[in-house]
Amino acid sequence: MSHYMTALAMRQKNLKPAAKIVLYWLADHHNESTGACFPSFSTLAEECEMDRATVIRHINSLCEMGLVKRIERNRENGSRSSNGYSLSLKNNPSQNATTPVANCDPHNLGTLTNKKTNNKLLVKKGSRWTENHQVEAEWIDWAIEQGLDNQQAQLEASKFSDYWLAATGAKATKLNWFATWRNWIRNAQKRTGARKVVNIFDDPKYFQGVN
Repeated sequence: MSHYMTALAMRQKNLKPAAKIVLYWLADHHNESTGACFPSFSTLAEECEMDRATVIRHINSLCEMGLVKRIERNRENGSRSSNGYSLSLKNNPSQNATTPVANCDPHNLGTLTNKKTNNKLLVKKGSRWTENHQVEAEWIDWAIEQGLDNQQAQLEASKFSDYWLAATGAKATKLNWFATWRNWIRNAQKRTGARKVVNIFDDPKYFQGVN
């Protein structure tokens, strides 16, 4: 694990949360001594909690931005191996940056507030859902990838926003709204799957006495 590269990954600007998660885990596989970085798509998918196609899409986006360069690797017998990656990350200093940034949970991206305490520990601060928040198109795409159609995903987005706008108390403060959205969709799928449509024509008793 490269603490330096993961810290740089956390400081990259203008990235969507999911893309930064992929970048974080790529950086986590970077070897500072050798420069080697070649995690498989399956490994990244498991670590990022995304499907393989989504990981590939975000890697392509990171390559287009010039933050990642894909390097093809072949075995001695000529067959393809997992891709290698070269990272070109910018050092964007943060006003409140502290050394433990590299140890942060990569799913708490974009919502971290660094505060120095007497022990110089990193403190995470959550945020509430406000009128200025919205369910991003990428979040909708993630829901569709889980099996919802676009209409269902949009409906869940409206319910999600209304629910958290009205929520009060400690539970209304979240460190990572994208993770909250993913849990919301999973729970919605469970509720939908639990519903059983009853058709009276499937009941043999309906036909008793009917000529």
